[in-house]
Amino acid sequence: MRSMVLEICSILGVNCPEKPGSSVDYSIYSMALSRAADAVQQILAGESNGAHVDGIVAAVSRAYVINPRWSMDTVLQQVRIHLNATAAYYEMLAKGVPREDARFVLPHAVRTRVVFTMNARELLESFLPLRMCSHAQWEIRMLAWNVYDKLVEIHPEIFRYAGPRCVLQENRVRVEPCSLDDYLSGRCSFTIERCPELVPRKGIQNCLRYARDSSRAVKGKTAPAW
Repeated sequence: MRSMVLEICSILGVNCPEKPGSSVDYSIYSMALSRAADAVQQILAGESNGAHVDGIVAAVSRAYVINPRWSMDTVLQQVRIHLNATAAYYEMLAKGVPREDARFVLPHAVRTRVVFTMNARELLESFLPLRMCSHAQWEIRMLAWNVYDKLVEIHPEIFRYAGPRCVLQENRVRVEPCSLDDYLSGRCSFTIERCPELVPRKGIQNCLRYARDSSRAVKGKTAPAW
């Protein structure tokens, strides 16, 4: 969160303390964020040429999750909301509100680091099949495809036939299973009538490709490249 504020302060030319420790410092943070939110509002209203828009969006994406597939207007609307919420957060800190209470005003999109542990069976039977599927939410789907890439790299023998639920179900009825790449490339065709998400046979491959392409298109991005 602090790195986002310092980046915005640099963009706007505001002298912000690197390590805030007083109510005055927090008020400066809040003021800088409010100014950035106003600048974004001016862009949305067509009252500004948006000279700093790329920098502001990139800075906000350090602290909040922004869907790279959103339109520019949607991104700017969300950025404005996040900036105003964070300004309110630091203003509460300036007034002496405990940090754990001030966090109540922050949006759910605030970035969070998560560490999880699973054994191979959980990965093969649960996490990858459910979260690599095109029906999974885009963030967790992006993570699942990234995890899959690493697993195949680290232990290809175990995870050679891993994939979304359609792949798992198809491989269970085959005499010889096929890899995910085989299904994506068309070297192997699906024989099941419907996938577990009820996509008919003729649409499974396209659904699978969409899950891959939509996840790989955003993997590794922290902000849209406007």
